[in-house]
Amino acid sequence: MGGTIRPQLYRLPIKIFVTGCEAVNGKLPQKYKKLFLVTFVAVVVYVVLKYLLPLVLPFVFSYFICRLLYPAAKTVSQKLRVPKTLCCVVFVCGFALLILAVMIGGGWYLLTQIGRFSHNFEQTGAWLDDVWQRFSGLVSSVAGSAKEDLQSALCQWGENLIALIREKLPEAAAGAAVGAAKGIGTFFIVFVIAIVGAILLMKNKERISRQLSENLFAREITSLTSRICETSAGFFKCQVIIIAVIALVLSMGLKLSGSSYSVLFGIVIAVLDALPVIGSGTILLPWAVISLIDGRYIHSIVLVVLYILCTLIREFLEPRLMGSNLGINEFYMLMATFTGLSLFGVWGIFLGPLGMVMILEILRQLETYYDENDGK
Repeated sequence: MGGTIRPQLYRLPIKIFVTGCEAVNGKLPQKYKKLFLVTFVAVVVYVVLKYLLPLVLPFVFSYFICRLLYPAAKTVSQKLRVPKTLCCVVFVCGFALLILAVMIGGGWYLLTQIGRFSHNFEQTGAWLDDVWQRFSGLVSSVAGSAKEDLQSALCQWGENLIALIREKLPEAAAGAAVGAAKGIGTFFIVFVIAIVGAILLMKNKERISRQLSENLFAREITSLTSRICETSAGFFKCQVIIIAVIALVLSMGLKLSGSSYSVLFGIVIAVLDALPVIGSGTILLPWAVISLIDGRYIHSIVLVVLYILCTLIREFLEPRLMGSNLGINEFYMLMATFTGLSLFGVWGIFLGPLGMVMILEILRQLETYYDENDGK
């Protein structure tokens, strides 16, 4: 049995390769050729994004920085008659300092907010315990004759849960701190390599462009990279605008409702809102229920209104920004985002739409090639 199955497994890749060759050579009908090309391109794009992209990520950032800053650096160099290399170094270093200043300033503010929240953790725990006691009393009041036993069981379960949180929270915080330290170290390594690579790329851009123009696949490479840059910039701009608007609305709403950590919670909830599976409701709705049990009815209503506003803002802005920047139907964009989350995790929010654009652009180029050559 095993001797008959194993040769069949060995023959399977050969059959796939032969079928692909027949499809490309036109020996199969057009629809099978199309199916093979779509499958082949999708697999290649997946392998590139999953395994190749992490290896060349700093240089991808270098390319984007070069594409962003090179026109301005070249213009300043020509007008002021300053060496182009010097202009490139100044522009890239200034860009790096700006990014670092924004990240350090924002990170410091968020750490300050987190520190204030952690100092008041005991007070927050006491408030949650009081809310749980009220919830237990509310549930037991409708339980009839068994209300005392039910209330006792709920109180015991709540106390055990709070004790477990207090026990595991320091360990989880330490693990998160170690992970954050590793992430920050990796980020700075990638950041430094990307900055150095951007300087070298801008310095030698004309020679590299001339070499690429002489390449056999010059037109295809230029078209694909231009489309990827256009899509990436459009998608990133769309998400930044939506997250900024939602964070602003949440921060203002939470501030007006009396929250001491309005900016911190506004940013965190706005980022979570960008995740299709999670969304802002995972924080706002349970918070509204807790406030309702605690008797803070106005605060509970404000949280529900904020959740509705977040949903309306994303539903209103996302299709319009996606359509104008990417030219892709929002339903396909949602499919690509969900598929990306399933395949790549959190980074699939960006890699899913990017992969879809790569697949569509490569297929478009292949169709153009076959049209020009009459399908031969």
